[in-house]
Amino acid sequence: MWSNPAEIFPRLSPHFIFWADDHGAYLQSLDSLVSRDLNAQALEILKQCNGRTSANEIIARIASLYADATLDRVRKDVCSFLDTMVREGFLIPDRNMKNPESVSPSLVYVSLTEKCNLRCAFCYGQGLEPVEELCENDWLYLLSKVSGFVPRGSTLVFTGGEPTLYGSFESIARAAREYGFRLQMYSNGTLFDEKLTNLCAGLGFDLIGISIH
Repeated sequence: MWSNPAEIFPRLSPHFIFWADDHGAYLQSLDSLVSRDLNAQALEILKQCNGRTSANEIIARIASLYADATLDRVRKDVCSFLDTMVREGFLIPDRNMKNPESVSPSLVYVSLTEKCNLRCAFCYGQGLEPVEELCENDWLYLLSKVSGFVPRGSTLVFTGGEPTLYGSFESIARAAREYGFRLQMYSNGTLFDEKLTNLCAGLGFDLIGISIH
């Protein structure tokens, strides 16, 4: 894949975000608790993985930061890192971008919980190992980060499991709306009462898909 890095335009998978704070740098899944600590070089590489910068350009930029390293060494290290990130699903290796400026995520899926109050025969979630849920503060933190790199007015879709089973569904939905997301949800509809219906109407959900089986 990396024999001609000028033709590869790596970008972050829409299922992940990365950020840095006073404690370090991290790569975090939006769908689960999967995360990865990043060192300084890994963070600099990921900052360039925007779908508009070729792997060759990334190598050159990283080389400019490490004057004591040879270009061949930097190329080997960067390509090795990119290859690992692609194999583990963190990066997508686009080729020959025709219109790179159009690359911008506009759809965010949020799986609040794997819990469900039904046992539909068709559901792919049956038989999955229990997954630890993110707490309300974790989701609010992730929303604040995601809102910073998607266009305002992007669509956020609540999925699950049954999203309305999540104890802090209301506060998460309100926060998402305040960040400017358009809201959608896929639900089995069994928990909709007057309060939940009024909440969704008040927040202006564009779509609520109800599965009936």
